[in-house]
Amino acid sequence: MRDDDSDEISYVSLLQSMSIAHFNEGVEHEHLREYSQALAGYELSRDYADRVCQLTGSLNDAMLQNATRSIQEVHAKYLQAEEARTRRASKRETLDTMRHFKDADHIKNIDSTLRDRFDSMLSSMVHKMQRETNDEIYIQHCNDSTGRQFKD
Repeated sequence: MRDDDSDEISYVSLLQSMSIAHFNEGVEHEHLREYSQALAGYELSRDYADRVCQLTGSLNDAMLQNATRSIQEVHAKYLQAEEARTRRASKRETLDTMRHFKDADHIKNIDSTLRDRFDSMLSSMVHKMQRETNDEIYIQHCNDSTGRQFKD
């Protein structure tokens, strides 16, 4: 009988861990403003927390409450983001710039392209800084090993 109890406890612990992991996933996606993925993570967290409540008989689980509250908050943020996209598209139509675009998906691609360009620029800067740091380390190594003073 003891083995059954420990199996049940470990199963509940596993469900709690899964709930926490998916909640953290939702937090990360929310921070990145990827609201649909955040909702998916929070909903999985809520489902696991709900299963824990059913198994333990608890009606007041903090993880279940946190996941439910986060779903509501992220849903509101998702709606606001969609409204902002709609307003941008409407403004583009009003300014007669839509003639350059094929459809709303094209506009979304342009928005994601801007984000991709920023990510690429940031990556390039980090790579350049790493290369400069490696050059400085190599010059220092040459100076130390030869006793000469090399300059960059």
